[in-house]
Amino acid sequence: MPSTEAPAGNSRVLTWPAAVRAEHRPDGGVTDRPCPPQDAAAIARAADLRAELREAASAAADAAARARSVADLLDEALAALNDADIAPSLVPIPVSSARHEADRLSAREREVLVLVAEGRTNKAIAEILYVSPNTVKTHITSLLHKLRADSRVQLAAIATHYGLH
Repeated sequence: MPSTEAPAGNSRVLTWPAAVRAEHRPDGGVTDRPCPPQDAAAIARAADLRAELREAASAAADAAARARSVADLLDEALAALNDADIAPSLVPIPVSSARHEADRLSAREREVLVLVAEGRTNKAIAEILYVSPNTVKTHITSLLHKLRADSRVQLAAIATHYGLH
């Protein structure tokens, strides 16, 4: 981009309008000459791209600032938990109904329950049992319903409690 200062011996200040290009003369002076139309369009596109990049950079900076504040809040919460020395509590097991229902599980449901208790994902269970992940999801939904559990953690606790793990 041309300087806004005039070269030695020339008193005029250079500007850069969208459709004008500076041309340096052999004597050290500068002449403004019109740009060809395709150059003017390229300059306009470049200006638009610069504006878009500035907007994207600003949005990225805002997102980074928000992420830093969330990270700071998480650090504070973790520090508070570490300072509290809270002993982990056991997940309540619906023992009364689970015992009766655990006896009525199919062989495949028992297999799925054992694998859930081992902490495996639906995809991993599907690969082990040679079934689709949707089939595993159906078995887990059935287990949650039959054993009156609210989560996979409770299913794992029930499996451990009854020695299925």
